[in-house]
Amino acid sequence: MSQEPSLNVRLYGTEEEPAAQQTIVTGSLSVVLQSGNLRNITIGGHEAIRSIAFVVRDKDWGTFNPTIFDLEVDQQSDRFRISYRAECGNDQQTLAYSAVISGSADGALEFVVTGGAKTDFLTSRTGFVVLHPIDGVAGNDVTVTHTDGSVEQSLFPERIKPSQPFSDIRTLTHRFAPGLSVTCTMEGDAFEMEDQRNWTDASYKTYIRPLGKPHPFTLEPAKEFMQRVFLDVEGRIEPIGRSSLGDPVTISVREEALGELPEFALAVHPDYLDESIGAVDLIRRSGVGHLYCTFATSAGHDAVVMGRFKQLAEATGTAMVLEAVLSLRDDNGQFTDDVDVLDAEIAAIRNAADEAGIEFAMISASPECYLKSYQPSGPWPKAPPLELVYSKVSKAFPAAAIAAGMHGFFTEFNRHPPLAKVADVVTHSTCPIVHASDDLSVMETLQALPWVFASARDYGGDRPYWIGPTAIGMRFNPYGSATMANPDNRRGAMVTLDPRQRGLFNAAWTLGYIARAVAGRVDGLCLSAVAGPFGVAWQRMDWRQPWFDEIDTDNAVFPVYHVIAGLAGRHGTMVRAIECSDPTRIAAFAIDVEDGRVMWLANLAATRCRVTLDGLGTGLSVQRLDSETFRTCCLDPDGMSSTSITLTEDSVTLDAYAVLRIG
Repeated sequence: MSQEPSLNVRLYGTEEEPAAQQTIVTGSLSVVLQSGNLRNITIGGHEAIRSIAFVVRDKDWGTFNPTIFDLEVDQQSDRFRISYRAECGNDQQTLAYSAVISGSADGALEFVVTGGAKTDFLTSRTGFVVLHPIDGVAGNDVTVTHTDGSVEQSLFPERIKPSQPFSDIRTLTHRFAPGLSVTCTMEGDAFEMEDQRNWTDASYKTYIRPLGKPHPFTLEPAKEFMQRVFLDVEGRIEPIGRSSLGDPVTISVREEALGELPEFALAVHPDYLDESIGAVDLIRRSGVGHLYCTFATSAGHDAVVMGRFKQLAEATGTAMVLEAVLSLRDDNGQFTDDVDVLDAEIAAIRNAADEAGIEFAMISASPECYLKSYQPSGPWPKAPPLELVYSKVSKAFPAAAIAAGMHGFFTEFNRHPPLAKVADVVTHSTCPIVHASDDLSVMETLQALPWVFASARDYGGDRPYWIGPTAIGMRFNPYGSATMANPDNRRGAMVTLDPRQRGLFNAAWTLGYIARAVAGRVDGLCLSAVAGPFGVAWQRMDWRQPWFDEIDTDNAVFPVYHVIAGLAGRHGTMVRAIECSDPTRIAAFAIDVEDGRVMWLANLAATRCRVTLDGLGTGLSVQRLDSETFRTCCLDPDGMSSTSITLTEDSVTLDAYAVLRIG
């Protein structure tokens, strides 16, 4: 048997250490320094700005991780100063810059970057990004000063805005606490804002270089740049009270019905059909009711692929969802709105299904051109009207429910709402690593989900609402030519192979996603896949899977399997609301079962958390999915049941990213 997995592998699926963080406090001002950037900027104990970061992105919008040199932190009682040098790039290009960050006890903060390219540097963004939080900010007042000095009084969008809420920005002023406001001044070029909730980031993002300018663009070696962000606070700052970070979280079950557990699905991609068929026993045991099967004639998928989908359906007893990618290209390979081309492609898919003898419970069909993203104002590629696409697919597959939506993320759904009278369901997917990949940013995306679900519901009305294939990793890149390679098994934005899929982190993130989906009245969830980069079970693959590749078993599962298998068979079960004193640290819900009630908890943080269970009583069974039980749970699909202990007091302690089942 293999050696014990390291703590990092158990938590994150990789030996890579989490990004180092340093909290710096002076007077009323507190910031967290991470990878040369600032986050959690609080003044008087209140979050004023979520992040100020100098970001360098490649031509496909992938984010470079800088190498930092000569970092110096001088922290005094009334001020601090941070300075460093940094380089980033790849084998073809390099950018170097220097940063100086200074803060004072009254809350003022300055972040200045100067630098230049060492070679011609092709980039889609190089510059400051400022994030405003959404809780307590969405729908509230903001004062925008433009580069010409004109002033606009407005509101942060409440519903998620598909286009830029504000452009040509020099300063933004908003109230972040009673009697306190902060003005953020940004220099170096005109800035504009986008509503990052489109990508499930829990923020409004103000960034340099408007998207209306050409991109990617080239930074030339001879031209240096200077950019600056400055914060100024107005109002009386009260003394900071005792931090509640280490305080126990209190939760109690309410009789109020939160909703019902959704249907659960797992994704199946033709590239991993052999591995998926090898996992039929695990699928059947999990209780998952649907498999989301991708099919694209342009990728060579045919009746043989359809036949293997049928094999999976029969072996697992699942209903099949067809995610049909319609090439819709003319003889020159260009996208077309030619109806004859549409008819021919739908007929080819119907013929392949007939030859295999398979029927689908639901079909989500989308033109291939919409796998890429376009600004709401366009220009958009040629494609038949979606109303016509859905109508023709419905005629070809009369027994299937028709899902209107995008195979991409809510961003694409929101930019081109794909609804039609013939549609039975609305759908889109999400991805938490479009812009940032550090653990805290990924877990914070859960905070944006209620806004995503509410906005999608505005479009879909009472139609059933399904989240399509979704995981931490990115399936495909709507914003560039491809997802980013990840040969070193690291955290990275826009990568398909995110190592956290295999760790406890993903189990906690998935439970948090489910909790918010129930509250958002989501009817179906496809979180993870049977096999491949988003798989729930280990199988030997073309990429490294630390520790798992060394174990001597053919039946290993990743921690997320236990979350999905513990809930999938109970779809439609009533979920009771949980009152939680800090939902950013603990995700929780309770479900009705035959002999009572079962509570599920997940620690969303890397630090241990004590949870007080108000009114739950003692004598209940507690099953644990955590770093201590990781090996047991991964080596046995039923392993979580064997971790049971008896609850003897009115509180429990959850280790980093632990999941508990109580009841």
